[in-house]
Amino acid sequence: MTSEDLVNLVLVLAPGFVAITIFDAFGQKVKMSEWQWTTWSVICGVAIALGVGLFGLDFGGKPPSIALPGLGPVDLRFVPERLVVGALAGVLLGVGARFGRQRGWAWSRLLERRLTASAWDLVLNQAVRSGFGVEVATSSANRTAEVLYYGFPSVFGLESEAAEPWIYLTAVWRRQPSETYKRLERTDGVLLHRGQIRRIRVVVPSVQSV
Repeated sequence: MTSEDLVNLVLVLAPGFVAITIFDAFGQKVKMSEWQWTTWSVICGVAIALGVGLFGLDFGGKPPSIALPGLGPVDLRFVPERLVVGALAGVLLGVGARFGRQRGWAWSRLLERRLTASAWDLVLNQAVRSGFGVEVATSSANRTAEVLYYGFPSVFGLESEAAEPWIYLTAVWRRQPSETYKRLERTDGVLLHRGQIRRIRVVVPSVQSV
């Protein structure tokens, strides 16, 4: 593959990246790995290129190609059209996904699950995006009982990015064995590793009290 072919390929796939970026900003807000970003960008870029070519969308008023320093001619046909279509597609799909999620439509939930392969990532992403609190059960020092933490997940390691599975809770309450919940004063948050965690319970707003 020559340098010119590579540049032309990037110009074909760039609208897909634009579409996915806007879709993520407006709608799903799902943290995807670099591989997932690349894969979906390729799929969308190819689909946009085929669609623009099939319907013959042409804004006109531009040269068919341009010569870049050190490279041969670069094909500019349909590049603006693809970028505009990619941006519009990202907005429409993102708004549609957000609307579908708010209405509880099954296709929106299915799409989110398809984009997120890890239960850890999916559940914590939903909690962060919705502002839900979580109750995290950890093992006590003697490992015979549980220590409960309640707070709001702020940062967590993504399995899809092979990050260490830490979770950082803010506004934290703690419940020791045989005690009631107590607020951790003068504490910004608590960092917990998944190896310490027995289970996580997502708390919906109507029952968020400790």
